[in-house]
Amino acid sequence: MLLLIPKANAEKIRIHIDGDLGADYAGFIAADSLGFYESYGIDIEFCKEWGRDECPNDSVLTLAVMNLEKAIEYAGNGGDIVNICQISQTSSLAFISLKNKKIDSLHNLSKMNIAVQRGMYKDTAHLNRLLNIQATIIETHAGMELLVFEGVDAILGSMERDYIDLYFSGYNPEELNVIRLNELGLDIVEEGIYTSQKIYDENKPLLRNFIAATMKGWTYTKNNKKKTAEIMTQYLKQHKMRANVEILDEELEHVINHIFPNDKEHVPFSLDEKDFNTVVDILFRAKLMKQEVKYKDFFKSDILNNEE
Repeated sequence: MLLLIPKANAEKIRIHIDGDLGADYAGFIAADSLGFYESYGIDIEFCKEWGRDECPNDSVLTLAVMNLEKAIEYAGNGGDIVNICQISQTSSLAFISLKNKKIDSLHNLSKMNIAVQRGMYKDTAHLNRLLNIQATIIETHAGMELLVFEGVDAILGSMERDYIDLYFSGYNPEELNVIRLNELGLDIVEEGIYTSQKIYDENKPLLRNFIAATMKGWTYTKNNKKKTAEIMTQYLKQHKMRANVEILDEELEHVINHIFPNDKEHVPFSLDEKDFNTVVDILFRAKLMKQEVKYKDFFKSDILNNEE
């Protein structure tokens, strides 16, 4: 049974995010706006590494949302990090190209110019090795613009952001080719919630409550997509961020699909050992890990299972 914290003694939790608040943080925003965190005596705030929301260096308990590959790489190089909730259950990444480029298979990607988000890969040759292709990888923050003006042949982007941006820029699905990574046998799951082993050991009741409220937020999002888009629009505007309810509604469709996939293999919010091993194998082959990382040490399933 979850231990409820009295409201008068609300605990602050800071959520360190990777990038800007968007549809991929809908469950957190829904849980905050609808009082799910408050009902567990928790007060949350978001911060990121740079910009106006930079994380302060203080004693507030801070959790991080990051993708699995980055987290395992950090652990494999001696970093103190554990996964307490795996949000993403399938990859949202896809190669997106204009139909006139005739890129409708992995084979067609060879010899092409592919834009990837700057910093996505430390070693851009890693993507070629991963897919066994010979493409020119271009790191940029302007992949969308390069694709539209045909400065590149394809981009590696997310379905909930890049694909939807193209859609709202006037491109119909019939004008685009999409090759999803999970269709290529590279179902590299993404966002999870992370902390250190020390914080995990010292704050289990609080972390259980936080995860319980967060799971309620994501479940609400799944069952009330349009209402969540409205909640997010108000939340983002209140925090002086741009928001469009129609765009968020479309983005949420893709986010929900990769958090709650329509199959029996994935357990919501749990890190599947097969998905973990897929990423470990990729990182070892790319020589991006110096030491072994074990699944049972990395994923703390007891937070989800209410185990002591």
